[in-house]
Amino acid sequence: MIFKLCYTALIKNKGDSMSETIDVLDIDINNVTAKEAIKGIISFMNQDSISIVDFISTESLIALEEQAEIKEEMKNFDLILPSDKGILLAAKVADQKILEATQKKVLVKAILKVLHRNKCKMFLLVDSLEHGTWFSEMVSRDYCGIDLVETAKVVKDNRADDMLVNAINGEEIDVVVSLLESPLQEDFIIKNKNVLNIKLFLGLGNEISEVEQNNSIGTRMGRFLKQTILKKEIQKRRSLM
Repeated sequence: MIFKLCYTALIKNKGDSMSETIDVLDIDINNVTAKEAIKGIISFMNQDSISIVDFISTESLIALEEQAEIKEEMKNFDLILPSDKGILLAAKVADQKILEATQKKVLVKAILKVLHRNKCKMFLLVDSLEHGTWFSEMVSRDYCGIDLVETAKVVKDNRADDMLVNAINGEEIDVVVSLLESPLQEDFIIKNKNVLNIKLFLGLGNEISEVEQNNSIGTRMGRFLKQTILKKEIQKRRSLM
């Protein structure tokens, strides 16, 4: 599939802006603007090999803290984006354009708009049927050009990866979207990237639907507390350097 939106191709991880990263708790988060992120994704979709784009939230960073092997494998991901501004603020990033790129809701909509315009075939991975229903309804309502072929629930302790891979490859899918929690999301694509015949794995994480559906005071307070924990951990790491 040749994407209709024409941007200058970005070579993955070879001397361009996509290779500039910020180390946050041993995860290399790409230091890019929203425009650069979209350009990169369009470029990835025009290549023959699978590309991996992963959104990292405060919750993800905490969940991945003890996952050294997974974090090492994540160095091979094509693009890792922060889900919230708090991650970059905790890492003392001041560039306003970079901070604007953390508006995940806006960036995800831009990505889905690109997939919609190019009539992509999508396969959805979820850890709860509620999340799957929410996302499916959003796609059918706002991005009807996307063909959401199937939604599959991934059970942490009984993943049945072979069945999922066969289902995805059998439908000639362009994009697999994951609404899985970390480290399940990252572990799934690390173990199956070499056998999936797709253009893009887009890891959105399971907190995206929770933010959309539940923005109560309690939820916001929970996010604030997690960001405080993250900031203290980053400061602790720096003091040991």
